[in-house]
Amino acid sequence: MLEVMIAVVIATTIVGFVMLGVLGAQRMNTYSHNTREASNVAEDKIEELRRLSFSQILSGADSVDIFQRVWTVNEISNKPRIKQLELVVTWKDSKGRDHISTYNTTFYRNAYPYKS
Repeated sequence: MLEVMIAVVIATTIVGFVMLGVLGAQRMNTYSHNTREASNVAEDKIEELRRLSFSQILSGADSVDIFQRVWTVNEISNKPRIKQLELVVTWKDSKGRDHISTYNTTFYRNAYPYKS
């Protein structure tokens, strides 16, 4: 009888550790999915801005599903043909923790680098 109880305790312990591993992997999978989606919504916004005329590329904000996007466009004072973009994507995970990803790129008028 004692051997059966010991076997049950050991089996329960093993199953418990396996379940913890599965739950941890599931949490990591959700985080990876959200990080990939944040990258996708950032890329979508950058491509949307690229399709605009140079003068229409302005700062702004919006949201897509669980993601909030805020983009800041800075004109380079001594280089009027260049604009720099910083795009910040934020979201909350299932436990309410904040996550943030930042993306940067540069826009050139007429798609040619500035020449002084």
